[in-house]
Amino acid sequence: MGRRVGLSRERVRVIVRKAGVTG
Repeated sequence: MGRRVGLSRERVRVIVRKAGVTG
């Protein structure tokens, strides 16, 4: 279950990208 960190980091990147587009 070492992919949990990868998924978390990928999800954060998606949120940041969406926030940058809306901001």
